[in-house]
Amino acid sequence: MNDPPFPDTAPHGPGIDDCPPVAACVRAPADAFARWPATSWICGSSSATREKWFDATLCVDATVPGWCRYALAGDGVRPIAAAVLTPPGPRLPISGSSPSSACPSGH
Repeated sequence: MNDPPFPDTAPHGPGIDDCPPVAACVRAPADAFARWPATSWICGSSSATREKWFDATLCVDATVPGWCRYALAGDGVRPIAAAVLTPPGPRLPISGSSPSSACPSGH
């Protein structure tokens, strides 16, 4: 209960955001996969390149019908985990698709 005479002062655990923006979700996988061989092979050691890679990946995922994205925010601000769920189905056609035009966050 969050009533002005009785403010909610209890500490709260991590919160789940069921519609986080792409920009909020990029850093969690970029940090989590920093030392994976495939990510290092694609992005090198650059954190900025990893963030751009996951930004593009999350934007493309957002073009799949039925997709959903979740973030777990440990401190209420920066996500400590992110998940993108896409339903099974046929692959999207490559021609004519552009991650920058499909991304709901506009980048």
